[in-house]
Amino acid sequence: MTEHELGYFRKVAQYAFRDWTVNTGQLEAFTCKSAMETKRYPRVRKREVKLAGRSVSRITDPVKVTETRRSGREIPLIHPFSYSDCVWRRAVRRLDDHQRSWILYCYCHEMNIDHQINICAHILNEFEYQIAGMKITKKVKERLKSLIWLHVQQSAESAAGLATQRYCQSDLARLIHVKRNTWNENYNKFWLRMISICKVMDREALCEMYKNRIKLAEK
Repeated sequence: MTEHELGYFRKVAQYAFRDWTVNTGQLEAFTCKSAMETKRYPRVRKREVKLAGRSVSRITDPVKVTETRRSGREIPLIHPFSYSDCVWRRAVRRLDDHQRSWILYCYCHEMNIDHQINICAHILNEFEYQIAGMKITKKVKERLKSLIWLHVQQSAESAAGLATQRYCQSDLARLIHVKRNTWNENYNKFWLRMISICKVMDREALCEMYKNRIKLAEK
């Protein structure tokens, strides 16, 4: 899958989970109507109404209330755009936990702690698998683990096309309280490996989302 196609599916994921609900509530709609519908009551209010040959004394004056529905039509229960994208939402829901969490966090901006747990757990497991047999101390590994979520945030903003703060080697070294030379010698290659893991996860999640969309369309 090319970068152009990946960019298209990123936009699809963003629009599929977009909130298309109407923002104008009834109270706001009434404020728009008030200037046109306002009528003054007369000084002498009629309290007695003749009904079926009897005089009935009413407690309060009637209030004229008009419909706030636009053009007299009811608002649809689901927006047409939201309905047309429901198949993409189903495709995302069928992904594995870490892929689904990545799509929802990165492109749909769902701030859920479960997404953080799923993404970090996958990156950590994949990182442990890739560095098996490599020379790395326990202290270096623990310090790198503390930067996983920072790395996820930076990668997610970059993948979503948002302006992101790029951390240079000096910034990363300062965060784990080591010198820049120490970071460059012992940490940087593992940091780049984690970035690669996140890019692969992004590509695989988008590809699987597209495959699920094809399967759902065939049913």
